[in-house]
Amino acid sequence: MRTFAALAATVATTLAAAGSAAADVPNAQVQTFASSTQIYRVCDTPYSYGVAYQYGGWGDYVDGCTVRLDCPAANPRPCTVNSDSSIEALYYGRYFKVTQNARLRVFATTTATSTNWWADRSCSGASSYCESSARTTILPGQSASTQCNGVREHAAGATPVKNSCYIEIRY
Repeated sequence: MRTFAALAATVATTLAAAGSAAADVPNAQVQTFASSTQIYRVCDTPYSYGVAYQYGGWGDYVDGCTVRLDCPAANPRPCTVNSDSSIEALYYGRYFKVTQNARLRVFATTTATSTNWWADRSCSGASSYCESSARTTILPGQSASTQCNGVREHAAGATPVKNSCYIEIRY
């Protein structure tokens, strides 16, 4: 029983540090950019055809990614959080329907694994692209994350798509 408890604690710590969800692709490209007044992070999944009707999707489910940032504890005021996500096709021309779900989460601390608050949003596009955004404010010492995943039309000739998640913290 002790071994199980130790293993569970190790897994929980690892997941908290990773900050990603179980359905995130393992090979997303993550980039971080910072200035004196803001930091932003974006993750892009590789282009994928997805898996037909996985998780009850109406078409080919395409895994997404998660990005998380902190409002510095020493910041003198709350931070503004901007969240954006999109799904887009590799090639344009013949257009196919795509949809995407995204969730903006707020955590009580920078190391918390359970959320204080979240907001879900979705987008739909018939032109192989759609985008959604959200905004909130968090207190110094809190963190926020954005997670996204999508579905593309299950049709012959449909091109692969990628999910992009973006989060920005303004100090």
